[in-house]
Amino acid sequence: MMTEEQEKRLKEALKMTNILREIIQEAEDKGIKEGREKGLEQGHEEEKRDIARMLLKLGDSVEKISKVTGLSVEVVEQMKNE
Repeated sequence: MMTEEQEKRLKEALKMTNILREIIQEAEDKGIKEGREKGLEQGHEEEKRDIARMLLKLGDSVEKISKVTGLSVEVVEQMKNE
């Protein structure tokens, strides 16, 4: 048998455990969301670079490629020289 004080402490410990689980779950959800967003950003950036590479192969100007892709002139110049 538990004393009233032990039962009270057990209930408090369980309550804290549940709060910690909720905090951990929220942190995991936030991390997953941020990871997805970062992955999408990286995917869009890589897509821009792929388009720039294709346009460079077709002989388009660096300035035009920059305008079409949103990449800076410097980045397109660097890609051209690779």
